[in-house]
Amino acid sequence: MAAIRQIFLVSVFTVICFAKLGSAIRCYECNSHTDVRCSQDIPPDELSIECGDHKHGVAYTFCRKITQVIEFSVNNLPPDSRVIRGCGWDSSSYKVSFLTKEQNI
Repeated sequence: MAAIRQIFLVSVFTVICFAKLGSAIRCYECNSHTDVRCSQDIPPDELSIECGDHKHGVAYTFCRKITQVIEFSVNNLPPDSRVIRGCGWDSSSYKVSFLTKEQNI
């Protein structure tokens, strides 16, 4: 019985020593307006970051990719399209609230 207990304790100690504490996800963080490589299907690895080391103090749970299309001139700038990538989280408690360009306020 003592041998089984000793094996169990050694096993638990080994798992604790070699277990990695909470691995964070890696996401690309970029904007194609400042770096055209961001709009590639798979951007280069140098644009990726460890989301756990990022700002805002939140638990990042997914990577996000936003394709922003501005179909008209704004501040004397021509229409534009951009890809924005980064770490994402959802604190909305699944409350749907959004507007599309077809909806009027």
